[in-house]
Amino acid sequence: GNRRRRSTGGSCPGGTGPLSTCSGSTPAVPGGAVYGFTYRSCLTAVVSSVSPNTGPAGTIMTIDGAHFSPVACENEVLIGGYPCDIQSASSTSLTCRVNPSTSSGNMP
Repeated sequence: GNRRRRSTGGSCPGGTGPLSTCSGSTPAVPGGAVYGFTYRSCLTAVVSSVSPNTGPAGTIMTIDGAHFSPVACENEVLIGGYPCDIQSASSTSLTCRVNPSTSSGNMP
């Protein structure tokens, strides 16, 4: 499954302010680079465990890690391309229900 920070919009209370506090400046792209990208590890979600790792649509999953948004609607979890509806969120854990209306059969 994939987990990413959802863009804010609609009724989600997010904004354009910083997602979390990060020390230091944004890393520089090396000189002479034709293409490049940078990222800040303190803003990149890290998944350390997913439980359970199999089950039917409607299964409640717990995803533990770091750098999640504690605002439920600012997180998005996809299981095999289908949404897993966020039930609760903290900076270190997400709980979601595999959406039975958009998936068929078992989650991978």
